Amino acid sequence: FFEGLVTNCSTDSNVMGDTGGGQIIRMIPTLLRPKSRGFVELASKDPFANPRIVSNYLTDMDDLELLLKGIRFVQRLVNTKALRKEGVELLYSYVNYTAQPCQALPVDSDSYWRCVIRHVTNPENHQVATCSMGADNNEMAVVTEKLEVRKVQNLRVIDASIFPSVLSGNINAPVIMAAEKGADMIKEHWLGSTDPGGFESHFTSREVFYNLFS
Repeated sequence: FFEGLVTNCSTDSNVMGDTGGGQIIRMIPTLLRPKSRGFVELASKDPFANPRIVSNYLTDMDDLELLLKGIRFVQRLVNTKALRKEGVELLYSYVNYTAQPCQALPVDSDSYWRCVIRHVTNPENHQVATCSMGADNNEMAVVTEKLEVRKVQNLRVIDASIFPSVLSGNINAPVIMAAEKGADMIKEHWLGSTDPGGFESHFTSREVFYNLFS
């Protein structure tokens, strides 16, 4: 991480606290392909009411055990000869926030870390699959391969929710890809062609990219 995204943190977890003159390296075990599955449902008949979101994090024990393996991997990594030579020391920044039940368990035991994982783990904010794309015989598939919502006319969903499962990386590029493909599908449906017409005659691809991101 670069300094602007994840800044040096104090060793006592206090805001604006002193880092002691050292540099902080954040090692964050992250579950890229969780098996636990949540859902989103209507909370009421009011179309403007917030939906009910049930995350179901860590309901599959394999997810919890994999995060525990991630913690043990970080511990082994910090204890390697190369890092010890540089004076690297492992600090547990979240332990201060551990719920009371965990404090009664033997520190650094597997049961202790399972408890900490359950109380301290945070989502990575790359949720997907609430409007999953899939075949007609898939009862969990909300949209077709054309991104059309089943049993609803003239409605498509084109965002991260169409991906059937969690992606291993940042969803930014895949969402852009889905949007491009969805735009082609809409043009093909209404115009009979994906040809952008005069658009490219006025703007080159490089100019369009520059205008979007400058």
